[in-house]
Amino acid sequence: MLRSLVGSEMCIRDRVSTQSTGTSLLSMFLTILGSLLLAYAVYEQLSYLLIRRSCQGPLLVLPFFGSLFQMVLAPVPFWKAQDEYSDSDDKGISVNALAGKNMVYVTSPGLCHKVMTGLKDFILYAHPNANWLFGSENLIYMDPEPHKDMRVMLNPALFSKEALEMWRRAAEPIIRRTLEDLAGKGEVEARFDLRIMNAAASQESFVADYLTPEQKAQTSLDIVDFTMGFLSFPGLHWLPGTGMNRAVRARSRMLAILTKVADRSKQNMQAGKPAKCVMDFWSAEVLRKAEQNGTLADAVLSSADMACTVMDFLFASQDATTSALVWSLAILKDHPGVLTALREELQTAREADPSKDLCSLFSELSYTQAAAVEVLRYRPPVPMVPHLAKRDLVLEGVAVPKGSMVIPSIAGAAGHMPDFGKFVPENNRDSDFNQTYVFGAGPHKCPGRRYAIQLVGLFLAVLAEEEYTFDRRLTAQSGDTIFMPTVFPADNLYTFGKKQRCQQAVA
Repeated sequence: MLRSLVGSEMCIRDRVSTQSTGTSLLSMFLTILGSLLLAYAVYEQLSYLLIRRSCQGPLLVLPFFGSLFQMVLAPVPFWKAQDEYSDSDDKGISVNALAGKNMVYVTSPGLCHKVMTGLKDFILYAHPNANWLFGSENLIYMDPEPHKDMRVMLNPALFSKEALEMWRRAAEPIIRRTLEDLAGKGEVEARFDLRIMNAAASQESFVADYLTPEQKAQTSLDIVDFTMGFLSFPGLHWLPGTGMNRAVRARSRMLAILTKVADRSKQNMQAGKPAKCVMDFWSAEVLRKAEQNGTLADAVLSSADMACTVMDFLFASQDATTSALVWSLAILKDHPGVLTALREELQTAREADPSKDLCSLFSELSYTQAAAVEVLRYRPPVPMVPHLAKRDLVLEGVAVPKGSMVIPSIAGAAGHMPDFGKFVPENNRDSDFNQTYVFGAGPHKCPGRRYAIQLVGLFLAVLAEEEYTFDRRLTAQSGDTIFMPTVFPADNLYTFGKKQRCQQAVA
């Protein structure tokens, strides 16, 4: 009996000792972890304060997260405050921190250009979620030489006179049908209808009937999920049910479909069939290069890479270009003389050559194209283009550590340019956006600007030709803006109607 009690006591002591050792190890681990986290938080604050001593910004930022919560939950006030910090600094620079990265925010036009063209010092970052959404193989992340080769191939294929006219002829009937439908709907939130219109126009022009109606519908929904990924909390792409997870899965579906489209397009062009969409023009150029180099088409450019770039164009058409169209309606309401001038130009062109349709006349409508350029300049859809510092550097006296986020503000820079706040199409001669940075600058300048001008211009021309009316109901929020993630008026409540059509001259 005594031996039994002694044995039990020893077992109890061993178990208590083991538990005590485990508790001590856990306590030690937590102490070390806490100390490391505290040390990193202090380092992060000191790093931020080192930058802040040379310019404006919040006095302190939240460890590890910075101002991420303010940016995600209230983006418009957050970026407005950042603009005010920069504008109060004679260098046009302010600082903040986002998700563990120091952020340098630039509104000076000269410095914006320096960052966007400084390939040795900066690399395009786009967005905290961009790498997961676009993929590391995307055009925007390519090294300079492969990026240059891709752009050399893109330009003649996607932006030739023939490709642009095919794009217009695919988009025009969709614009007409949309406006016709809107004229009988009553009051609408125009942002939604114009987004649907852009989805249909971009899919028709880029891939035509390579997509089935069901695939087009699914792709339109996937683009919306993909877009919302830019408004989702970073780093949760692995967690089912989150906006980021839905966005990443949408991307995978789109790339799978578009890769098959690129394969079929190459096959059709190889067989000598006529081009029916922009993808076919690109496939023809890839095949021409392959024949010139004596290689297979996929060795020049894989179908997966083509799919990735076309997905970028489809995304931009439903986001940035929709923003431009919505703003164009608000601008025309504020500047009714512009719509009158659009109608007069179109009527003059009609009288000069009654045989030409709108798509054939478009290249002659100089005021209409200038108005489209002015819409994009006056209300830039994309407010900023984030970059990362590739090395420690000094920007106008501000120390910028390697890895810092450096954000040229397109909207902020526009506020420093001549004629800011004035909408004057006849004064705009900057159709390539070299004086303003609406589409960025340097090698990564957005190639989609030509399509944006085409779509906005064509939309304005159809509005003028069909003499649509559009009355806007203003609310207390109408003067505000929202990020979706591009910039939109907070509400866009329009009622469309239709007057007598602008007649062609007849003999």
